[in-house]
Amino acid sequence: MPYKEMKKNLTYAVIDIETTGGRADRDRITEIGVVITDGKNIIDSFESLVNPETSIPYEITRLTGIDNQMVSDAPKFYEIAKRIVEMTEETIFVAHNVRFDYGFIQEEFRRLGYAYTRKKICTVVLSRKAFPGLRSYSLGNLIQHFNIEAERRHRALDDAKATTVLLSYILDSQPAVNEINRLVRDLNLASLLPANISADKINSLPETCGVYYFYDRSGELAYIGKSINIKSRVWEHFKGINHKGEKMQNFVADISYKETGSELAAYLVESYEIKKFKPYLNKASKNSKLTTGLYIRYDKHAGNYFSLENRVDENDADYLISYPSLRAGKKALNNIIREFNLCPDVSIGIVKNQPCFDHMIGYCYGICCGKENQEDYLKRMELALAKIKVKLEGNWFLVDKAVSYEEQTVFYIEDGIYKGHCVISKEDAPMASDIIDSIKPVSHQIDYQKIIKRYFNKSFIKKVRLGTTI
Repeated sequence: MPYKEMKKNLTYAVIDIETTGGRADRDRITEIGVVITDGKNIIDSFESLVNPETSIPYEITRLTGIDNQMVSDAPKFYEIAKRIVEMTEETIFVAHNVRFDYGFIQEEFRRLGYAYTRKKICTVVLSRKAFPGLRSYSLGNLIQHFNIEAERRHRALDDAKATTVLLSYILDSQPAVNEINRLVRDLNLASLLPANISADKINSLPETCGVYYFYDRSGELAYIGKSINIKSRVWEHFKGINHKGEKMQNFVADISYKETGSELAAYLVESYEIKKFKPYLNKASKNSKLTTGLYIRYDKHAGNYFSLENRVDENDADYLISYPSLRAGKKALNNIIREFNLCPDVSIGIVKNQPCFDHMIGYCYGICCGKENQEDYLKRMELALAKIKVKLEGNWFLVDKAVSYEEQTVFYIEDGIYKGHCVISKEDAPMASDIIDSIKPVSHQIDYQKIIKRYFNKSFIKKVRLGTTI
């Protein structure tokens, strides 16, 4: 479908910023340029230097030409924030490397206590699809390739105008049409929302990790969920036309949320609050039992092998871990088999004395057909077992992200039992006694232990023995 047949009133806010550095949590915006376009014609534009309230490094000044004196009398971000919100309202946010520009602008608004969210597209990504084979997809190279006029490179409005021209070229390509159509479909989802929930309400939700809550018309808590992206997950609830989606549309009248920053914290909070409040739309509150167990068994031909069984018996000496379904167990076990280059046949007790499929494609080293030393295979099997069978013993701190970049979430495990968690400053580096005093104790629950075990060996979780410094 050609661009002219797309939604006629679709508009784009093409944005470019200059900053004091490359990190949104640390650095600040020094200049912003905004071009509002329908994809062909410029409708409006805005540019402003911005006082970053911090010094501009020399190397940044050398690149952009913007120095401390130029921004000393410029407006601070909060003074132009309303203009940016109004100009970009009901537009699609466009930038060359949109994650950078969008991330900085979101962070500036977050410091003001405002959740800035827009649908967004990236001209770097779409350029790669629309114009394959170029040596580089930097804005400078694309400007040169298409002979786009750009008087002052690395100045916000000039780069935004060049990106606007690039966008018009991109929009004539099929990859861009597909992407815009997807965004239009998302915009049209508003018709599926419950009567008391607006698209603006959902778009104001944070794109961060946490727990969210649905309430019905009487104010009763109807549903609790968790996600690494609260806004995206809430949208997902209303996209479907299945029975669950219809229930959400009929019952939900309000939404709230709690940011955790930590995925593990979100999981623990959700588990605790579902049991405490028993929301009537929570399937998990009725069927939270783990039904499938993974065990390590022995066969004289296969040796030690994994066995997925429709039972969970933690008193079984061969028990390793449990899953909510057989399908989930198979997926997790397949991941382990691939990670440690185990044989998919021998590892589940099947001995055929012939090459398995994984050996033919290079994943299995050949224990199934006599091409691998059994001792080497058993060593990898032991490593796999160590990863699966997390036995929580002793005293530990598990450290994960928090909502603020300057903080971290610390989970306390005492004698192998999860005791609670708290948020601390990264700079303080407190001792163990300070952390333990800050933790609000929780009563022991088997679900907590299963959650902690599941996350114990995750690569993004830092493990610290009690008595050391965080």
